[in-house]
Amino acid sequence: MISQFRSVINTPTAVPPSTTPNRADFRTDRRQRNQSASQVFHFLNGGANSTAYAAGLESCPCPDFGKQLHAHLLKNEFHGREFVEAKLLQMYGKCGCVDYAMHVFDKMLDRNLYAYTAILNVLLDDGLFEEALLHFERLLLEDVELEFFVFPVAFKICAGCGGVELGRQLQALATKAGVLQHLYVGNALIDMYGKCRSLSYAKKVFNHMLERDCVSWNSMVTACTTNGRVLEALKLMEDMLGKKELNPNFVSCSALIGGFAQNGYDEEAVEMLHKMTAAGFEPNARILPLFSLLVLG
Repeated sequence: MISQFRSVINTPTAVPPSTTPNRADFRTDRRQRNQSASQVFHFLNGGANSTAYAAGLESCPCPDFGKQLHAHLLKNEFHGREFVEAKLLQMYGKCGCVDYAMHVFDKMLDRNLYAYTAILNVLLDDGLFEEALLHFERLLLEDVELEFFVFPVAFKICAGCGGVELGRQLQALATKAGVLQHLYVGNALIDMYGKCRSLSYAKKVFNHMLERDCVSWNSMVTACTTNGRVLEALKLMEDMLGKKELNPNFVSCSALIGGFAQNGYDEEAVEMLHKMTAAGFEPNARILPLFSLLVLG
C-alpha cells in the first residue's frame, strides 16, 4: 500500500548519488530542459483550454514538462475537468511517477470510468497488483456503469493476484455488464486464462467467440505454448493458414518458436525460425538468445 504521496508542485528532483554526469550529459539535459520550456511557451501562446491541456499532456516528453503543465492547469483552475485529469494520470504513469498519479487520483472530486481505467493501468504497469485490485473494488462501489474497455485492464490483475478464481468472477461481471462478446474483452480473457495456467477456460472462451481476429488466434497460440501444448499451438497456426485474412504474423511465430525451444522441440524451433526469417520477420530480443542456443550450440 502506498501510504504517503509527495506534493505534485514544488517538489525538488532528487539527483541519483551514484551518477557523475559529464559535459555531454549536461548539454543533453540542458537541451531537454530548453525543449520542454519552448514547448510550454508554445502551449501557452495557444490559449488555455481542456483540449490544449490534454494534447500537451499526451505528448509530454518528460516528467519536468508534465509537472509544469500540471502547475499551469492548477493555476488556471482546470484541475476539476475529468478529461484533463485522466490525461494527467496517463502522463504521470507513462513517466513512471506513480506517487504523483496516485496523488492526482485521490484529489479528484469526481472519478469516472476513464479515470479508474487510467489509474489501474498506472498501478499494473508498476507491478502493484494488489493496489490495482483495491482500486477496482472501489470502482465497483461507485455509481459508474462498467463499459467494455475497463475489463481487459482488470483481467491483468489476475496474473499478479487472485489467479483463475478472480478471473472467473471478472468474467461473470463482464457477462452481467453485457460486454463479454466484445472482441476486445474476449481476446483479453483468453490472454488472462493462458497466463493463469488455465488453458481449458481459455479454450472455452475462444470456442464461444462470435467473432475472432488475428489477436484472438495469437492469444490462443500463446496460451497453448505457455502451458506446454506446443503441438496444439502448431495446429492453430495451420488453421490460421487456411484463413486468408488471418495469416500468422510475428507474434504467432515468436510464441511458437519460444514454445518449441522451452519444451525440447529444438529442431522444430530452428525450422520455424528459418521460416520466420524467410517471411521477412526479424527475431526479437526474446528469440535471438534462443537462436544462439539452438543454432550455435
